[in-house]
Amino acid sequence: MLHHSSLNINPIREQELLRILPCIPRASSFQLHWKHLNIAYYHLPSVDCPEHTLSKHVISLNLGRSVRLERTIDHQVESDRFSEGDILCINPAGLYRTIRVSDPSQILHLYLEPEFVSHWKDAAASGWIQSIKATSCDRLYPRSSR
Repeated sequence: MLHHSSLNINPIREQELLRILPCIPRASSFQLHWKHLNIAYYHLPSVDCPEHTLSKHVISLNLGRSVRLERTIDHQVESDRFSEGDILCINPAGLYRTIRVSDPSQILHLYLEPEFVSHWKDAAASGWIQSIKATSCDRLYPRSSR
């Protein structure tokens, strides 16, 4: 990969997104100016994204019908078909990649600020996070009420 010619994209700036995607999100939290997390919902046609890197960590979920995704990272090509609800990819900020989605798709992106993730990593390392008690979803929302 030719990292020197890659696009560096801030995914919560719609004009920058248009450098790698054919359209902006149909819905997003961008206008809410959330500090650490943003959400974007896309209806994409088949798309070939040029080599790029994002300034945020991204988790991509397939919300539509089955879709084929191919991505190239460090000359390694990965290709898979993903069903509705599957996680398409988890990409750290700064990762250089090309992406090809061969089918029209509905994708939800969760964008996380690297500093936010680092904060929680540091909290986990210090043992602070161990003091948080997890509660089962079944306890909060009994199956009879779902």
